[in-house]
Amino acid sequence: MIEDDESKFVIKIASNNFTTVERVIGWPDIISEYKKLGCYSPKMYKSIYGNYAETVLFQERFCVVWEEEYSQFRICTSFDKAAYVGEDGNILITMRFWHL
Repeated sequence: MIEDDESKFVIKIASNNFTTVERVIGWPDIISEYKKLGCYSPKMYKSIYGNYAETVLFQERFCVVWEEEYSQFRICTSFDKAAYVGEDGNILITMRFWHL
């Protein structure tokens, strides 16, 4: 995380088969659609080269790097099943999480 007097943001780096520059540069469009639905998603920032993602060599591996605003909300550290179960006991939302 990087913080100054005006903002907080994070630099993210990934080296895997899923996270590609092409995917990351499409995320701002997805974020825009989320916002239209009233869902929060961190804003992405362009690099000094004008791109949402860059490929860099880091510790002898090619990686994808991008920058996002620091989340405006606290990060959930545990799953509260009650938050996702309706009055009838049925699950309202199914989520999957992947960790790098």
